[in-house]
Amino acid sequence: MLRHARVPAVPAAVRGVTLIELIAFIIIAGIAMVILVQVFAVSMRGSHTGKQLTQAVHLAQQRLEVIRGQRVTLGYTNFIASAISDPCQSGTWTTQPCSTTSTPAGNYAVSSTFSAADACGTGCVEVTVRVTNPDGATVSVLTTQFWNY
Repeated sequence: MLRHARVPAVPAAVRGVTLIELIAFIIIAGIAMVILVQVFAVSMRGSHTGKQLTQAVHLAQQRLEVIRGQRVTLGYTNFIASAISDPCQSGTWTTQPCSTTSTPAGNYAVSSTFSAADACGTGCVEVTVRVTNPDGATVSVLTTQFWNY
C-alpha cells in the first residue's frame, strides 16, 4: 500500500518572487531611471548660468575700478568733461582690464555710459557699466555715483 506523503506548506516568508513580480519591478525601475536622467539633463543645461553671471559682474566691477582710477587721476572737473573718462571705451587703453573677448565663461561686451554733470545732484556724475553676452542680452548692470568732494 502506497501512502502519499504530505508536503508541508511553505511559509510566505520563504517563498520567492514570481516572474510577473520581477517584470513589474524592472518596468517600474526603468521608468524611474528615465525620469531621473531627464531631470539631471535639464539641471545640467542651466548649470553654466552662475558662472556667466559671476564673470559678468567681475568684468563690470573691473571696468568701474578703471573708471574710478581715471576719476582720481583726472580730478572731478576734467572727469566730467573729458572724453577719456573710460579709457577702455575711448581706446586709450588696450591692457588686460579692457580685454573682454576671451573670458572663461564666454565673450562679453562691456560698455559704460556717463550721465550729464549734476544729473544725480550738484557735483555728481552717475556712471553705468553694462555687460552683454554674445547674444546681445544684458547679463549685468552696475551703477555708481562719483561726487565732487
